[in-house]
Amino acid sequence: MSLQPPTGAGPAMPASQRRAAGGAAVAMIAGMAVLAILAPRFGAPTIFLCEAGLMLAVLSAIGLALNGRVLGAAIDGRNRISLSKLQMLLWTTLVVSALITLAAYRLHDTAIATLGAGLKITIPGELLLAMGVSAASFVATPTILSLKAAETPSAASVDDLATARGGTERSIGKVDARKSPANASFTDLFRGDEVGNALSVDLSKVQQVAITLLLLGVYAASVFQTLLTAPTANALPALDKDFVTLMAISHGSYLAYKAAPKTSSGVAGATDAPAPQDQRPPGAVPVARAHAAAISP
Repeated sequence: MSLQPPTGAGPAMPASQRRAAGGAAVAMIAGMAVLAILAPRFGAPTIFLCEAGLMLAVLSAIGLALNGRVLGAAIDGRNRISLSKLQMLLWTTLVVSALITLAAYRLHDTAIATLGAGLKITIPGELLLAMGVSAASFVATPTILSLKAAETPSAASVDDLATARGGTERSIGKVDARKSPANASFTDLFRGDEVGNALSVDLSKVQQVAITLLLLGVYAASVFQTLLTAPTANALPALDKDFVTLMAISHGSYLAYKAAPKTSSGVAGATDAPAPQDQRPPGAVPVARAHAAAISP
């Protein structure tokens, strides 16, 4: 079973506003190009920060065009903010902004004779490995959740979550989902993904958020220092191997915990409808009710 967006979503964003958001995204992309052309008039760190800000603004406009939320690009098919999508977006923003800034300054450097030489910027292997780890989580997360979406949760766990959420809950199998993108929340970054733990703190996610912010902050500082001292450098700064190892361990434990079962199982399609009188002995308990009693927490 694939993770399709739940039906019953809230009011759709007007088409005119979607078009306006899309137009704003195109305009800001053009603004990034103009900023690169004007690069020599400003300091490289300033251009880097502006390019990163514009790229985040482009992603926000795309999110508005998709589902009416500024963080729409990070909201997945469950109408929840996805940690793996957010990580991918942040790493992409950081690296692409740094590449654009370096390329802009190199192309304006008269000592660099050709266009090809100006655009020849080395990306360190450690950075590629770090982005590969992030991409692996981005792919593995929906795969794991799709398997859980094909499983049936117990009626009690579904009812408990729906009651706590006040009607915004709409599970897909054992996977927690929301009725509308409007119900997505930053707390999704720290809560479990299943019906059975959606109201609990997921420590693997807390660890992921902390390590991601640490690595992004350290690497952003390295980029800033490089642009401050050598804005025409031919390579992005390297990422420490120990940090990459830490990132890989964090992502591995995060995916392993996500794959572990956390929701009691129910009986697919079971009902309490009585069996035909000639097939059920007097006083027998309906099968579905007996199953429910057996799997109740």
